[in-house]
Amino acid sequence: MEPGREWQFREALLKGDVAWDAPSVFESILQSMGIDVSKVADRIMDDFITETIAADVREARDFGISGTPGYIVNGVPIKGAYGADTFEEMIALTLAEKTHP
Repeated sequence: MEPGREWQFREALLKGDVAWDAPSVFESILQSMGIDVSKVADRIMDDFITETIAADVREARDFGISGTPGYIVNGVPIKGAYGADTFEEMIALTLAEKTHP
């Protein structure tokens, strides 16, 4: 998929009620966007992609994250939806700890 088109796909996917478990829904959206479905399928099944996703899932589980949204900031799990100020505070604390151990 060309850079930037993923947002167009996301918006199409999130419009209305769709059965996400049906591959035909994804294919239909990609085709309506003029994107070659077979190229996307090849990339999704690429070993690097599947291994990267599996590693992310393992890391999330190691930190007790079992749903979305979930984040890890400098080894600290953040479970749930928070505003930018929460992340800014955590990053500032991490930076302060590194400069003043």
